[in-house]
Amino acid sequence: MISMRSLAIKALTCNRLTNFNNIQFQTRGVSYKNSKLVEDDSKYTEFEVFHNPEEWKYVERLLPIKWIPDPKPKENYPSGWIPQKADPEKTPYFIERTKNHMLPVYLKLGQRRMQQHTKIRKIEGDIWRLSEELVQYIKPLMGYTSIGVKVEELRRTITLRGDFVAYTKKFLIEKGF
Repeated sequence: MISMRSLAIKALTCNRLTNFNNIQFQTRGVSYKNSKLVEDDSKYTEFEVFHNPEEWKYVERLLPIKWIPDPKPKENYPSGWIPQKADPEKTPYFIERTKNHMLPVYLKLGQRRMQQHTKIRKIEGDIWRLSEELVQYIKPLMGYTSIGVKVEELRRTITLRGDFVAYTKKFLIEKGF
């Protein structure tokens, strides 16, 4: 025997106004199949379709941009930003900039902010050589004998154990990335 409660729960899972013993349940749609079909255009707000490119340029100004435009070349930038100079064909490895033209070097915090990891993304080419050169660059600066490194070839990332973001960015800028 089906109880009133089970019928009410069943009614909540569909997209209809349902009546059970004069109790009305209004439910939300949970899928495309349950939604109402589109009715004729006369019941909706009036609209016009324009194909004039002269009028479309005003609409384009309102749309969000899909990419960040390249910055204008200058001798020095006031923010301290440095453009990429390395040629990907002439280097054994290459690090692609982000869509905002920044280096993809991040500090990841874990275990209640007690563990720090420096992550480098978007690496192409000889990722193992980059990891070796980076470790050899950072070791003398920090006075360490070894640095924990995790190289993920398929994900194109290198993760260093510790906060080496500033040193990593300095190394990459010196290399022209």
